[in-house]
Amino acid sequence: MFSARDLTNHLALLLREEQGAMADSLLALADFDRQKRWRELGHTSLFYFLHRELRLSKGAAQNRKTAAELIQAFPEVEAALRRGDLCLSTVNEVAKVLTPESCREVLPRFYGLSRREAEEVVAALRPAEVVPMREVVAAVRSAGPAPRAVAEQAALPAAAVASILLAVHLAEPAARPGARPRSPGTSAPR
Repeated sequence: MFSARDLTNHLALLLREEQGAMADSLLALADFDRQKRWRELGHTSLFYFLHRELRLSKGAAQNRKTAAELIQAFPEVEAALRRGDLCLSTVNEVAKVLTPESCREVLPRFYGLSRREAEEVVAALRPAEVVPMREVVAAVRSAGPAPRAVAEQAALPAAAVASILLAVHLAEPAARPGARPRSPGTSAPR
């Protein structure tokens, strides 16, 4: 009977073999891509070859395509994949920031990381230059043209316009014949 340590050593050996086989597969794929051999089979790109011909999921095809491209540009990536320092789930993030000038210092920052952790490293290396501004337009029920026109003519800030419209809206039921006035904390009947 094998001990837990013996089984662990066997599993570690199998894992190293798996990592080596993956690296060999990616090297062959990089060479296949370099020669554009996928064209001979009627595919428009390596991605479509992987997805349609080899029947990989789109995510798996993208990861392998990116890894093959990285190996072509940065041989260090192959060694990191072979050692298990990098995994296929992080190569898309690595590709966003790796340059010939930064390879030696940036690549090790991704060793052993999950995809989400790799996203954080990318965000730290490439902070957004311009924070996207999002405008939200919301419909506001108007009591009539007078309050809006007065607010716009006075060139009031948006917060003041909203405040005026809210005040008109709260006072609105009292203006209707037979309506009961309500306090500002209550909601309008629907």
